Amino acid sequence: MGLVKSIIQLDVVNSGENGVSVGAFYHSEIICTYNFYSEKKPHNMGKELILATLTSWATIDLCFVDLIEIQYPLTQVSQDYILKHFNYIMPNYEYTHNNDRAKISFTYPASDISSFEKLVLDKEKYLLGYTGGKDSTLCNIILQEAGKQVTYYTISYDDDNHAKDGHIDISIKNKYLYEKLSRLGIEKNSNYVSFHQADDIHPTFVAPYYDLNSTTPANLVVGLPWDVIHSFKDGYTDLVPTETYGSICILEEFYKDLGISNFRVISPIAVLHSFGVYQAVKQLIGFDRLMSLDSCWNSYMFKGEQCGTCPKCQRLKVIYEYSFNSDYLDWAPSININIENLFGSIYATSVLNKHMDIQWNKGFILDWESLKLVDEFLPTLMKLLNFPLINGENLQINFKSDVQLTEELIKDIVSKININYNNLLDKPISEIMVPWLPFEEDYNWNRQNRVLNCYGRIPLYDDKNKKWEEIIIEEHGPKLILPDLEVFRRWLNKDNIFSFSPELSKFIPEYN
Repeated sequence: MGLVKSIIQLDVVNSGENGVSVGAFYHSEIICTYNFYSEKKPHNMGKELILATLTSWATIDLCFVDLIEIQYPLTQVSQDYILKHFNYIMPNYEYTHNNDRAKISFTYPASDISSFEKLVLDKEKYLLGYTGGKDSTLCNIILQEAGKQVTYYTISYDDDNHAKDGHIDISIKNKYLYEKLSRLGIEKNSNYVSFHQADDIHPTFVAPYYDLNSTTPANLVVGLPWDVIHSFKDGYTDLVPTETYGSICILEEFYKDLGISNFRVISPIAVLHSFGVYQAVKQLIGFDRLMSLDSCWNSYMFKGEQCGTCPKCQRLKVIYEYSFNSDYLDWAPSININIENLFGSIYATSVLNKHMDIQWNKGFILDWESLKLVDEFLPTLMKLLNFPLINGENLQINFKSDVQLTEELIKDIVSKININYNNLLDKPISEIMVPWLPFEEDYNWNRQNRVLNCYGRIPLYDDKNKKWEEIIIEEHGPKLILPDLEVFRRWLNKDNIFSFSPELSKFIPEYN
């Protein structure tokens, strides 16, 4: 089916007591919904904040269709915010995707904000989204050292259990249409590598203000490091536009225009490179506790352990090598991914290549954006950490995004999977019977390069129990004793295979 003229209608599909959802429709067929769930009773301005930011997220996700029609009433302030944010982000996406942006229209005339009472937030209080990860842990240490009055909130995403302060997700109703029409779908079906995060940052930032009142903290503390917050002189943003300082300013202006005073976004780690965040956490709480904070996109699949292959694990391999000269998850290979894709940042890569004389894991990088976002917390950071000051104004980073083909990654991964298919292949089975592996989603995996393109009994060494086990793959469908990903993880450990069962070395190409 060809999509000749792609006109998308956005409409509110839920605006009840349990949250807000915006649906995207193509010829009356629902494509997906952008959702915020909450059990809290909303303030009318809090509801407008959520509706506007969900709408902004939808327009960015569907930015390459011909026309987006927004078919529900919004205030003039919300309409202005949606258009301004869209136009701020699109130069980057038009350049990197070589595509033209959608037009946006509003079916309903803009309403005024006369029904909204002006609200003054408490500027002595601070809100921190505390996840227990490195960024929020470091932010919390800085806030406590500065003696700030902190309120913590948690937001959940996707398949996680719903958090008390809100849950954000996108629900795909028609996968075919979504992959044809959305920016993420277009990326997925392209030949280019991209690990861009979803554009749901603004709904995340406004979520704790859904039920706002005059006692709600004015200061929203976020963990954005130095390498993600910048834009370039020619109008482009870094690779994750919604995390940049310019995007944050648009959100702050939206609050102000809506009649909410004192709101601001602060990042106490804005003067630290991502490498520096890890170095700082290690110095403040120790290496062992730092390791315990590590996260993985696929850990939910096997009891919280790292998979070693997802972009998050691969990013940490780069960080630990640079910052600590340590091989993070030494059983997992380093996949040859462009660093800018791993970090979502041209700045992260460029400074490493252009300024190798600077220790990026041990310095406070001062430029206009980082000083604005760190604000009053720079003295606290300097008290906690004996890092030198680095002048970031003269780094001269230019917007240039290097293209990497997915075929490069697939060949690299295949070369690091130590299964000789010629020896293991008994009889090909239907593709629908092949167990799904998480790195298929991360790296546009070509299913012709299957890890389990066979059936029968495959031996695997169990590192924890120090014994060999078997995975059974039946001819009419896989019946796995262990999680699918364990096949990949354990066959990567060549030393274990060679030491404990040398007769299996014939399955490992380099030992043949």
